[in-house]
Amino acid sequence: MTEGSGVIRRPRRQPASAAARQRGSGLGLPFVREVARLHGGQVQLANAAGGGAEACMQLPTA
Repeated sequence: MTEGSGVIRRPRRQPASAAARQRGSGLGLPFVREVARLHGGQVQLANAAGGGAEACMQLPTA
C-alpha cells in the first residue's frame, strides 16, 4: 500500500471514551508523510509477512 491508498489519514478527534482506551495521539503516520514530502520523498506501507505492518520512507540523496 502506498500513501495514496488512504491508509495514512489526517488525525481526527475521538470521543473521550475511545481516547481513554487508546495510547498515542494518532499523529505519527501523517507527520512522517509530511516530513517525507517536504524533503522530496515518499512513504510506503505494506502488510508484513508475519503480521503487522511494514513502513518504508524514501528520501532523495543530497
